[in-house]
Amino acid sequence: MDSNITLHEFLARALKPEIYQRKGQRFANHLHAIRPDLLEGLKQRNIDPFYDDTQLWAAVAYVRDNWEMQSPAEEDKI
Repeated sequence: MDSNITLHEFLARALKPEIYQRKGQRFANHLHAIRPDLLEGLKQRNIDPFYDDTQLWAAVAYVRDNWEMQSPAEEDKI
């Protein structure tokens, strides 16, 4: 997946219904592919929606609030 997508593009993809994955599972899988640093933040805060769909909107809020932070992988390129 493209790591240079916007937050809007990410959310459009990650929140699109998928017949073979639960909503939280799809969101976490997409986040892992694009911003694993943010997924780690969700895990540290116990709001990872992969196994618990009730955590999805808290996870979306966290990602929205932290999307602009530069990922460690991007910092290494500087």
